[in-house]
Amino acid sequence: MTIEGRQQARELGRKLSQTRFDLAISSNLTRAIQTAEILAKQLRIKRVIQYERFRERDYGKYEGAPISKYQEDMKHIFDKIKKIPDEEILKFRRYRGFETDEELGLRVTSALQQISRENKSKTILVVSHGILMRVLLIYVGHASYKSLSPWAINNTAYIKIKCSHNGLRILNTDGIDYR
Repeated sequence: MTIEGRQQARELGRKLSQTRFDLAISSNLTRAIQTAEILAKQLRIKRVIQYERFRERDYGKYEGAPISKYQEDMKHIFDKIKKIPDEEILKFRRYRGFETDEELGLRVTSALQQISRENKSKTILVVSHGILMRVLLIYVGHASYKSLSPWAINNTAYIKIKCSHNGLRILNTDGIDYR
């Protein structure tokens, strides 16, 4: 984690300091874990549980490859995506092994609902990744692909969510650039 990343995490901790969290859950990827640990210490959360279902999207054959290689190879696919309706983008599989937005959205919402059932009436901090947050907002109908660009989620952005037996409801967001 960079010095700037640590500073951003501490600033987010100050923003969230008025909320008492009972538990912290993090993606099991290094940067998310480091961010969660900084927040947990600052917010006096006793422990951070790593949760694989909050990992970044599965990029299949591009997993671990430089983003520039992925962007270069997928330029024709990105151009195609711009022309299809949102409901088709959700299901669009860019290539074999790529996790679709629908699969990612289902993975995240089902994880949030399970955690909610297991931790009734608790306030939980979840630390994850920007792409996952963007897809979640689109998947639950809070935003559209047109209103939320791929780079709309700032570092340390957050989403406040209410989970109930009726599903998920977005209460508010911060650090997200809607068009």
